[in-house]
Amino acid sequence: MHHGFKEYMTILITGASSYVGKRICSDLLNNNLVVYGISRTSPKIKHKNFKWIKKDLNKSNNINKKIKIHYIIHVAGSALRKTSKTSDYVFGNILIA
Repeated sequence: MHHGFKEYMTILITGASSYVGKRICSDLLNNNLVVYGISRTSPKIKHKNFKWIKKDLNKSNNINKKIKIHYIIHVAGSALRKTSKTSDYVFGNILIA
């Protein structure tokens, strides 16, 4: 049986526990892709091709794993709330991306 390249592609999703991140992960997993999800909290995705990496990208963007990634989809970010500093919001959502 011939396997296409698509079956071996690995995608990294930042913000995997957010609504948008979980939807993207689910869609990719339904297409038999290998997905690594990064988030501060567990996205609670149960799939043989899904691997979760617990990480707060505001503190460090280094992933201490050797993973061959074909694509990165960056949807992580912090919400701007009344209690948030605008400078922290800009740094976390724009400058480190």
